[in-house]
Amino acid sequence: MKRELEFLKTFCETFVQEGTEWICSPFTDTGFLCATDAHILVRLKPDESFDLYGIENKAGKVKDELFVQNCSHDISVSDIREAISKIPVKDEDEMIDCPECKGRGQVTWEYGRHRKSDDCPDCDGEGEVSTGKILKSVKQYLDCYIKIKDGYFNGKYVERLIDICEFEQVDSVHLLKSNEFKNSCFKVGRFDVILMPMVVNKNEFNTGFDKTVIEINLQP
Repeated sequence: MKRELEFLKTFCETFVQEGTEWICSPFTDTGFLCATDAHILVRLKPDESFDLYGIENKAGKVKDELFVQNCSHDISVSDIREAISKIPVKDEDEMIDCPECKGRGQVTWEYGRHRKSDDCPDCDGEGEVSTGKILKSVKQYLDCYIKIKDGYFNGKYVERLIDICEFEQVDSVHLLKSNEFKNSCFKVGRFDVILMPMVVNKNEFNTGFDKTVIEINLQP
């Protein structure tokens, strides 16, 4: 179970602030070992032999209503991967200090006895220019929604379903609960997984919706 505990830690909140301390490390609740960052929650039943000493008990934090089943669909890992592959990407160029301003972003010009500093025209005051080489391609998660039945999700959290499948060595996810405005619930191997939806303004669909909607196929 130590391996499972380390895996759960990857789902915890990493930014500590007042009021969020309890979600910055795994905890127990009603016999489950849990982890969450308030966007995704995962839990599993620990082995009876596993020593829970030092893991805080947060009884009542995870409500039973989150797991009330209202549907039953299988989703293949390949379909999730296909949806993730459709998330828009943006190429990030390799950047170097601007040769004209030496990375300062400012240039000084003189006219007669007048002297003035302005934004560098070569880098527009940024202090950096592109080498023309692509450093990496970054997924633009906020430019799209991943739709799973009734819910719309940030692809970053849907992608974690693949991580759990790989950890559990399974090739499908079972959708147990779906709701447009509340959580959805999935079963992945030994893990229960809660995903919170993104709030979608349906008027955008009829008035120039500017985000891509990627729908994942459901199996009966």
